[in-house]
Amino acid sequence: MWHKGVPVANRNDRAYLYQLIQVDAFYIEVIYSLRFKTIQYITAFDNTDFLEPYLEEMEIDFFWKE
Repeated sequence: MWHKGVPVANRNDRAYLYQLIQVDAFYIEVIYSLRFKTIQYITAFDNTDFLEPYLEEMEIDFFWKE
């Protein structure tokens, strides 16, 4: 994840910072506690349904060149 991962999006709420990283054909979500300043969870998935919370934050404009 640290060497091949590409940061895709970030989002946060009052308690956590969520970072989405793409590695090949799957995604890794790293969840940091803002209060404790530590990683609380790491989740890996390949189901694109789990990308829903990140869609507003993703910058995809540069992919659409005319």
